[in-house]
Amino acid sequence: KGNQEFQAQISQFKKLFGHYPDFYDGHCHIHQIPFLCTNLLHAIPTTKKSIFIRNTRNSLSNILLTTPYIGIKGCIKAIILSYAGSLYYQVLKKHKIPTNNYMQGLYSYNIKNDVKAIMNQYLNLAQANDLIAYHPGPLNELKGPNRKEEYHFLKERK
Repeated sequence: KGNQEFQAQISQFKKLFGHYPDFYDGHCHIHQIPFLCTNLLHAIPTTKKSIFIRNTRNSLSNILLTTPYIGIKGCIKAIILSYAGSLYYQVLKKHKIPTNNYMQGLYSYNIKNDVKAIMNQYLNLAQANDLIAYHPGPLNELKGPNRKEEYHFLKERK
């Protein structure tokens, strides 16, 4: 049933926009959960094999280099998400589905951080085919102490 839901969502996207999506990115990294991952992989061949799917893999050295900026809790979160992303990365590569190499930007969003220092560190670590996670939004909808800082950081980089 899960792959039918993914197929329905992908088909609805095509109906609305006239083409299949270029990428798939589940909220809160939910698409990396093993049974959902399997369902998504079964839905893709009937739609568009070259759809890009994001993973949360990162190198331990990158995570450790950001520890002074993100703290121990942020480091633990990044390691757990990186482990899940590494498993998912292997599955995506096995099925020849395009994905990112590493994903920077995973830290505890509920703890006040020096967002500018963190984001500059992620930009310095990023290489080709890496992604950097940002979570800005309209200022009146932001939750967590760092969302507003991320918004202003990105706005300044125009």
